[in-house]
Amino acid sequence: HPHSALALEQARDNPDPRLANLPRPRVACLIGGPSGQFTFGTDDIARTCKAIDDLLTQSASLMVSPSRRTPQAVTEKIKALAATAPERSFVWDGSGDNPYRPMLALADAFLVTADSTNMIGEALATGKPVYMLQLQGKAGKFATFHDQLRQRGLTRDWNGQMENWPCEPVDATAEISAEIVKRYSAFRAERGQ
Repeated sequence: HPHSALALEQARDNPDPRLANLPRPRVACLIGGPSGQFTFGTDDIARTCKAIDDLLTQSASLMVSPSRRTPQAVTEKIKALAATAPERSFVWDGSGDNPYRPMLALADAFLVTADSTNMIGEALATGKPVYMLQLQGKAGKFATFHDQLRQRGLTRDWNGQMENWPCEPVDATAEISAEIVKRYSAFRAERGQ
């Protein structure tokens, strides 16, 4: 992903005005949607809205970024919840500049639906607590990914209560890029290129 420590620092130094005045703690809520593995059905929608309501009840500010896969009905329900605390809420409606990187930079914690390894990985790169919101479906390889993150203490499942735990940024982008270059170079060398 392109959200390096430097890119996040620059976003913090020049904060998005739509987010900068939200009181702390700020929680970036990265909401996905149905996919080949996850249905994002009625129970998932209710669980997502309950988590949003839990955060508002605990006086967190919300920075919500629905994805292209987020059902419109879910976004509308989240907007209605956010409207109960407009001074502590921002729900991106797709207009204006995409606030995704500023959300990553300004968040004190994350609530991420479990359907996207990308969103989870990007949140982990910030070094802030990451709560996963589990979804119904056939998690398959996602289950292994989620289990390993939990076992390493990098994420926690959302249980209704905000907590704070020590986190270090986890960003394997440079390592993965270096491995790709190494393997591609070896491939070319084998073919005499």
